[in-house]
Amino acid sequence: MIEGTGCDLVRISRIDRYLDQLETRILSQADRRLAAGFSRKRRLEFAAGRFALKESLVKAFHGTRTAGSFLIETGESGQPVVVGERLRISCSVSHDGEYAMAWVVVES
Repeated sequence: MIEGTGCDLVRISRIDRYLDQLETRILSQADRRLAAGFSRKRRLEFAAGRFALKESLVKAFHGTRTAGSFLIETGESGQPVVVGERLRISCSVSHDGEYAMAWVVVES
């Protein structure tokens, strides 16, 4: 049964001057290590995608949770994985030009 859905769109350039703080706040330690090897452009895309995903999760949980309460890591195939949740969460992140978009479906 679907418990909630969420979607968010982020303009990547919007986070440029906040990149270091945003990475510290929203990325897991494993994802921070991964992103450290990226170019600045790719780090911006990655952080914007994770930010959009966390905002989508807040929406899918109808605002009963905060973005900081979710742990997202990168799966073996590069896909985002929400870790430590008892509900089934399907999610996807996409990038195109200046935008990063994420969607989430939460099922019981």
